[in-house]
Amino acid sequence: MDSSVERLLMFVFAASLIIHILSCLWVFFCGFYEGETEGKSFIDASYKSLKKEEQYITSLYFIITTFSTVGYGDISASNNIEMILCIFAMIAGVAAFAYGTSTFTNLLQNYDTDTQKLNKNIEILNKIRSDHKIPLELYENVKRSLKFQFDNDIDD
Repeated sequence: MDSSVERLLMFVFAASLIIHILSCLWVFFCGFYEGETEGKSFIDASYKSLKKEEQYITSLYFIITTFSTVGYGDISASNNIEMILCIFAMIAGVAAFAYGTSTFTNLLQNYDTDTQKLNKNIEILNKIRSDHKIPLELYENVKRSLKFQFDNDIDD
């Protein structure tokens, strides 16, 4: 597996783990204000009546919108604990977005470079065939070998 693909998969795993942990922390920290008066937390009567799984899904939705910097605005931080958690989520989201973009760009660039290398090798092979009149069978075998190396990510 290409190192860029490995980094991209590791990024997806790490981002999913961070989003899960932040969602769990959001549910946990919001529990501190359950007995308090309204307005001190984003938790209202409708959120309190949800099952824990539904609270987690709502928190997951909030963290993903914060993490991805979309921020729809239907849920927002209302107290210091929530604001601090949002700050960490926003910083992690921006860092993850930058890392993910660079990794994905690198992956595409490497693929383009490898494709260009294959095309260049086939061009060289075609020139050798025309200049030296190599047999068609040998030409086809070498061409298949070049494509096999490309498809299986085998270096020269």
